[in-house]
Amino acid sequence: MNTLRYFPNDHKICYKLSLVPLTKFPCRAGFFYGNYDGLSRPPSFNLERDGNLWATVTTSLSQEEP
Repeated sequence: MNTLRYFPNDHKICYKLSLVPLTKFPCRAGFFYGNYDGLSRPPSFNLERDGNLWATVTTSLSQEEP
């Protein structure tokens, strides 16, 4: 959370990961919606690395698994 950057004009949120160049690394992420906005509409968003699309995440209302 210390590296979080928010760009409101571009609707982007960025985190900095410290990685060794040219090294493969495993990455596991989990996302929970939690209905923080009271709209019961889980968001979908893209994950990008170096500006390139990496994956599209579709969240759900499930609270059992990310």
